Amino acid sequence: MFPKAWLKRHALHEHPERDAVANFAFLSKWDNIRIGAEDPASYLAKANPEVLRAQWIPPDEGLWAIERFDEFCAARRELLAGVLNEMLGLGADTPGEEPLDADEPPELELGSWSDDAALMA
Repeated sequence: MFPKAWLKRHALHEHPERDAVANFAFLSKWDNIRIGAEDPASYLAKANPEVLRAQWIPPDEGLWAIERFDEFCAARRELLAGVLNEMLGLGADTPGEEPLDADEPPELELGSWSDDAALMA
């Protein structure tokens, strides 16, 4: 979303969100080359709104500014967490299961894959 070169140009090349899922996008090699180090506010404004929704891009154009990179990532994490909770059937109307907040780690369950992996090590 915010190209690494763009973050570097604005002294955010070591920002912890640089390589986070909230800053990733699904795009072709050619789109990536075309965008290059362009200002996200510029290239996102040219994008089809349906494409932005399909990529879970926060619709608030103010969040696309480099000064609001942290807020952009937080808003996108919320959108991604919402769609993942929905896909996993963890919506608010699911009895007995509460959806996780965007920054909330899941609790390990007995018999989970991580327990099995620990036994194999």
